[in-house]
Amino acid sequence: MAEAGLDLSGAVPQLLSRELLERAGVTHCVLMGCGDACPMVPGRNIEIIEWKVPDPHGAGIEAVREIRDGLRARIDALIEEKGLTRRQQQ
Repeated sequence: MAEAGLDLSGAVPQLLSRELLERAGVTHCVLMGCGDACPMVPGRNIEIIEWKVPDPHGAGIEAVREIRDGLRARIDALIEEKGLTRRQQQ
């Protein structure tokens, strides 16, 4: 991800929870084929979007780059389609 300009060195995976969605203040939740359900947040209208994404675990670097770049293209298209703006990395 660093070669794509994203510093994930301090990132820690988190389970998707109601509390996480409430803190994030999101309007859309994209699930990527992991079979998880998106927790509902009472009083919030969150659009659930499901994408099938290959599991990069054990894949070679070229396959991982292809998955990463495909996700970037899908995210860019979603942002444009929904009239959203890209939030700056924190």
